[in-house]
Amino acid sequence: MEKMKVRDLMVPVDRFPKISAKASLYEALSSLEEVQEAYLSEKSEYRILLVEDEAGHVIGKISPIDLFLGLERNYAKVNYEESLRNFGLTYISDSILKVG
Repeated sequence: MEKMKVRDLMVPVDRFPKISAKASLYEALSSLEEVQEAYLSEKSEYRILLVEDEAGHVIGKISPIDLFLGLERNYAKVNYEESLRNFGLTYISDSILKVG
């Protein structure tokens, strides 16, 4: 039996939407909303953004929850579900609950 390799499971980088590392938080939020709409309309398989440096190299990723956690300094004390609902981002908590 042949052993499966990582490359057999990976998703090519070009299938993900991307954003510049120099983008503002507002641009990231707007882009994440667009990605979510594309995901819901089945135009995209992914709801994250890959972050690229000036040379176009992927240096990380950002998801809606990453953005939220970065904005909320006291995130350990936050009621995420309520906060996300207040911001109109219930799809984040819904997807977290489905996974967990």
